[in-house]
Amino acid sequence: MLNAVLHKGIFNQHHLNDDFFKLLRAQNDGLNDAALKHIWAYKRPIFDACQRLKLVHDWLKRNLKIAAGPKAVDGNMEVRRRYSFLAFSSNQLRDKSAWFFADDGKTTSASIRKWMGKFHNKNAAKCAARMGLCFSSTHATVKTLLGEVNFEMEDIVRNDHVFSDGIGKITPDLGMEVSERLQLDDPPSAYQIRYAGYKGVIAVWPGKGDGVRLSLRKSMYKFSSSHSVLEIISWTRFQPGFLNRQIITLLSALGVPDMVFWRMQEEMVSKLDHILIDTNVALEVLTTSCAEQGNTAALMLTAGFKPQTEPHLKDMLLCVRASQLRDLLSKARIFVPKRKMANGLPGRTRDIGTRSVLYPVDTPELHHLVDCLVFPQKGERPHANEASGSDLDGDLYFVSWEPDLIPPSKKSWIPLDYKPAESKSQPRDVTHHDIIDFFVRSMVSENVGVICNAHVVHADLSEFGAMDERCIQLAELAAIAVDFPKTGMKAEMPQSLKPKLYPDFMEKHEHQSYKSEKILGKLYRAIRDAATESSLQPDSTSSHKDIPYDKDLEVPGASDFLAAAWEDKCIYDSHVNALMGHYRIRAEAEVVTGEISSLPKCNSRKQGELKERIRKAYAGLRGEFRAVFEAVEPNGGLLSDEEKNLLLEFKASAWYQVTYHPDWMKRAQELSLPDVAEVSPRLSFAWIAADYLAGIKMKRRR
Repeated sequence: MLNAVLHKGIFNQHHLNDDFFKLLRAQNDGLNDAALKHIWAYKRPIFDACQRLKLVHDWLKRNLKIAAGPKAVDGNMEVRRRYSFLAFSSNQLRDKSAWFFADDGKTTSASIRKWMGKFHNKNAAKCAARMGLCFSSTHATVKTLLGEVNFEMEDIVRNDHVFSDGIGKITPDLGMEVSERLQLDDPPSAYQIRYAGYKGVIAVWPGKGDGVRLSLRKSMYKFSSSHSVLEIISWTRFQPGFLNRQIITLLSALGVPDMVFWRMQEEMVSKLDHILIDTNVALEVLTTSCAEQGNTAALMLTAGFKPQTEPHLKDMLLCVRASQLRDLLSKARIFVPKRKMANGLPGRTRDIGTRSVLYPVDTPELHHLVDCLVFPQKGERPHANEASGSDLDGDLYFVSWEPDLIPPSKKSWIPLDYKPAESKSQPRDVTHHDIIDFFVRSMVSENVGVICNAHVVHADLSEFGAMDERCIQLAELAAIAVDFPKTGMKAEMPQSLKPKLYPDFMEKHEHQSYKSEKILGKLYRAIRDAATESSLQPDSTSSHKDIPYDKDLEVPGASDFLAAAWEDKCIYDSHVNALMGHYRIRAEAEVVTGEISSLPKCNSRKQGELKERIRKAYAGLRGEFRAVFEAVEPNGGLLSDEEKNLLLEFKASAWYQVTYHPDWMKRAQELSLPDVAEVSPRLSFAWIAADYLAGIKMKRRR
């Protein structure tokens, strides 16, 4: 019955927190069923699922005849749905999950698959992978006309390698339209897309004046579809670069001294330790290693707010520190100042070097491309392919010009031959049952993580590091395993390569471990021995009683906006609480910064996906309430920019007051249920208007 309530949209999944399920477990199935049926009949969404369920429970207990009621409603068809297998995305395949659909007589799983496109393939894995493209998380943007698209852009092929694999073009004007639909401040240089059965990356490039605004290569074509909306997965933007265990292992094997990594980690930890006491250090950390999530805190610091007197700023800085310390401990994720994470593109440039030590060149015609790594079209083999068998279809590349990280020989090892394994084909087209069979097989065949962990162990044990023969064999197996979702070829790891002991830094507590004497072990123990539980697991540092109130942010005229501000804050806080409850996040500042340390323990890839999901959810929530904030209605006529800014300052002050003023704090406390432990005050609502509050603060400081 709960699924039926969710399907109808009465409850949002983010509202179903631990308290909600505790309430369900505390009552018998009959009462829960009656309560959920009653809620299912509602016409509008409910924003506090737990409170509403408790109210309905209490009402039914007072009206037992209603609770008993008839034993079935229309044969209980709401809960007796028959779900059939639909398809799965690549991420779902790794998580051993899939989409199922309950046929309603009009729409069926088969009709949805037909609507998705035409998938003609004799390999179940490849067919399933192409169907999975339809389930990528995308942003629908602009609809294109048929005459505006060139579907026949030629690929650059040499030595059996496609140098332009997965890369197309978009004209600046269409790129600007897409950017506006995405509400981005700065138009990106490239977008990762899904469009009418095509997938890949499109780079902004001047058109030829022939009316073509979008050019797609043959290597981007995956299946036939009539959809004409340009869907965006991601786009180029500033992304900080970090080392990790894999990069350190490879650089160490290439001769980079251990002292380089040790010094870089010490410098990073030193800055994190000073983040609360040195404004310049805090600003450096936020602007160089936190991407856009650090913008609010950086703006507050620039305006003169101090973490010693502003609790929300302090909480955000503590979350950044805790998250980065935990990543150092679990991943050796060391920040590199001279670095860039960038999307790869092909360019009409000369060869820029060999293997993975590359030499940049200045090409004026490429100056408009930002946050991109442009590879040459020349050479025996694409540099992207040499780097772990990558391509240009949305892969991110870690680029560093830090001299100490360049191997002393100025060269890399001979790259592995990443030719994909031959796919298993059958004499007939793939059926739906073939895809189901492949999905079931993949649940027991997925072993990329096991192979990569074995590589870490053998590299740590061997004096040759990643150059050890066993590591090279495991690298070859990993290349096969990564391609399993596309080829259906399973990588079989020999018993001789399976580790019997694990280094301490891997924290495999269920297995026998040993003290690693290599650089990864030393880096790990330096953080483990110095860190405390509170430094790795932040919580809100304030209660309702000790929140300081900044009178500098009071503006005459704000009183007209207080009532509406309070209503908006109550709705906003309920959404934040639901998000925190659903993902079991301890501190509000974790949600706001995206620097999350309190997620339930799971593998690093899964944690990364959860963090990205939370960041997107909060970004959407913040965007929605930023629009509410900016919506000011004039009493008559149009407002000048100066008049609008003045009204928005009044409104920002009102939002601050309903969040921080002791009287409003007390009112917020009174809304809490008496039998529920005190929840730390929610402060982020005010800082949706951080730019206006910063402006008010700077005016007062003058």
